[in-house]
Amino acid sequence: MNIHLRQENIQFSLFTSDEIKRMSVAQIVTPLTLDPLGHPIPGGLYDKRLGPLSDDADACGTCAKTIANCPGHFGYIELPLPVVNPLFHKIIGTLMKISCLHCHHIQIPIHVKRILTIQLKLLNCGLLTNSMEVEELMMELISTHQSYEKIPEESIQPVLKYEKLADETLELLEGDIVSTQNVETLRNQFIYRTLKDVKSRKTCLFCKRHIDRIQALKNKIILAARKLDKGNTTKVKSLESKYVNPEESREHMRKIWVSEKSFLLHLLPVLKDIKAEHPTDVFYFTVIPVPPPNIRPLNMLHGRVLENKQSQTYKLILQNVILLYAIIKVVQKKGDLDVLTSEEAKAAYSFARGDTPIEKLINSWDELQNDVNGLVDKEALRSKDGEGLKQIIEKKEGIIRMCMMGKRVNFSARSVITPDPNLNIDEIGIPEAFAKRLTYPVAVTPWNVEELRKMILNGPNVHPGAVMIEYNGISKKINPNNQTQQKSLLKLLLTPDDRGKGSKSVKIVHRHLCNGDVLLLNRQPTLHKPSIMAHRARILKGEKTLRLHYANCKAYNADFDGDEMNAHFAQNELARSEGYNIVNVANQYLVPKDGTPLSGLIQDHMIAGARLSLRGRFFTKEDYHQLVYQALSFKTSNIILLKPAIMKPRILWSGKQILSTVIINTIPKGKGLINLTATSKIPAKAWQSEPSRHWMGGGTEFTNPNTMSEAEVLIRHGELLVGILDKSHYGATPYGLVHCMYELYGGPCATRFLSSLAKLFTRFLQQDSFTLGVRDILTVKRADLKRKKIMNQAREIG
Repeated sequence: MNIHLRQENIQFSLFTSDEIKRMSVAQIVTPLTLDPLGHPIPGGLYDKRLGPLSDDADACGTCAKTIANCPGHFGYIELPLPVVNPLFHKIIGTLMKISCLHCHHIQIPIHVKRILTIQLKLLNCGLLTNSMEVEELMMELISTHQSYEKIPEESIQPVLKYEKLADETLELLEGDIVSTQNVETLRNQFIYRTLKDVKSRKTCLFCKRHIDRIQALKNKIILAARKLDKGNTTKVKSLESKYVNPEESREHMRKIWVSEKSFLLHLLPVLKDIKAEHPTDVFYFTVIPVPPPNIRPLNMLHGRVLENKQSQTYKLILQNVILLYAIIKVVQKKGDLDVLTSEEAKAAYSFARGDTPIEKLINSWDELQNDVNGLVDKEALRSKDGEGLKQIIEKKEGIIRMCMMGKRVNFSARSVITPDPNLNIDEIGIPEAFAKRLTYPVAVTPWNVEELRKMILNGPNVHPGAVMIEYNGISKKINPNNQTQQKSLLKLLLTPDDRGKGSKSVKIVHRHLCNGDVLLLNRQPTLHKPSIMAHRARILKGEKTLRLHYANCKAYNADFDGDEMNAHFAQNELARSEGYNIVNVANQYLVPKDGTPLSGLIQDHMIAGARLSLRGRFFTKEDYHQLVYQALSFKTSNIILLKPAIMKPRILWSGKQILSTVIINTIPKGKGLINLTATSKIPAKAWQSEPSRHWMGGGTEFTNPNTMSEAEVLIRHGELLVGILDKSHYGATPYGLVHCMYELYGGPCATRFLSSLAKLFTRFLQQDSFTLGVRDILTVKRADLKRKKIMNQAREIG
């Protein structure tokens, strides 16, 4: 295993200014990027030494490699004045608040610092229990003495025994620090508790001088200095607010480091790895690193070059740097503008905010700080030009959710689902755009070479085509604009290669997704096993959504109000076999929970099925053939037709015979035809227009009122003799006709039967449509009068 790939060897740290300069290859001095011919300007943000811009650009000016092999090189921007590193605003503000500006000591008693240090050492060793024991002892001491400042040093002797334990354990660990989520949580908890107890003091614990109050407002440090009365040095006359600039706060941090070095190393472990005289200088920037162009590439829109949003932020920094250099020159010459040699510098100086050179300096320094803050977060700044690290990462448009989350696997697609009753139940409609991007590796053999040659000639832009060929462990993309390359690849498909051994000698063509390929469909949330099923692909030109049959809605808990689904393209023959034979729709007809059916027809298909099977519904030979052909379009062998129900005066077939024809031709060859006695959802009373007369023919009367009525469904030898087929037989209901077909002949037969019924009913609705208007749901006049009468009687009764 390569050492540089082992996770325990990764270490996070901060670069000092000298380290940034050493790892950089060029100083960036101008906000200009490209000249009128589109070439990078030396010293600009796209200097050739940082790396090439594109495939067509010149090689890298540092390593002489192309964009495919050049890792990219850093540059740097040198600042005229220090600014705060945006990551450390809060830390600097906290240290300023708890320290004395005169003696530069942190206002925590020495013995309390020692206790916190012991706790942090124990956590570094992974001794969480011991650190909590120290915390409990501290809580007891605080409750006894009311404040940690009043705790006498002799009272902490029981705690000091843990220091020896921590030192011995660290020696055994050889400096390796334990870092887990629990350790970090306790660490933050101990530090927060100690710093929270630091009360606002009037005098320093160490030098006994007055302590000025400090506030941190919007990443700025404000000093509310106490102005003492001349006659009485202990009496405060007034308060004066003063802005503490980064130069002053940096100097204070340096002096804190000298005074509190050991405590700061435990409080801020990041300082341990900083090789500098004053490690606290990493809290500030005097040099800004500039990432290489491959991190912030140029974009093209309508033939025009658009700079990356990150580059916009660096341009703002460079503009302020140039302005600050000009203002500093004027300040050093006590306001003499003749020191500015160029007209551009004088114009920039005149537009700077402020009346005096000092005001312009402070305002421009503040703007530079804001622009550097924009490298991390651009949201709170006045200028929205550019993009900070937070904007690159966060929200739905960020790099995490847009480019990583939801794209955890290759060879997958996601889109909105729309209904399509013309598909088979086990099919999924795939847009052609998806089919061109989803590919499958096919090994070249003598029996598929002709088909693969046609795909290679079509290339990646014509479906069905191919995008890539693998041979000798090398992948070669097919260029759609290079016919010579395509023809040469055709000749090499069956040519043996002496260099290849075993599987490497077989050439593999990555072809487009084609009709009949198996795809795994998933709708989230995945609540049960049938939430993922395998469908056969049907490529649809001109479509932009996934097309799904209505019958699968219950299995996926899907509707068509904007739901999205994921499609996964299996990438080897074993996965394809599982899709075709195990996870396929036909084998998911019954829900695993209780064995009830999942697939079934809905809505308009219910109405069409009931109307088609009514008594008195007859069809001519042309209509009979058309409807049967539409229903059995999948059948490649001869279709068995039934004799007409009526011969004279016209030859006619009943609707029940159409359904019988579909049943007989769907049942597998060699299997016995189905016999079924069942009931329909429509009761027998619904068919009675007047009371039935008394039995007059003799014999035994029927005890079941459904007998010989349309409420009773009788199928004998595959022919529907009596009854209406409705939801109870082709819906997702148990013990219906489709359920019986599944139990008798298997899942594939039940799936074909449901698909045939859906196509039959869709075609029948086009011929004999069903409409429902407002008039159909209004109450008739007679019923309305009866209702009013009942309501009036109810009012009279009270």
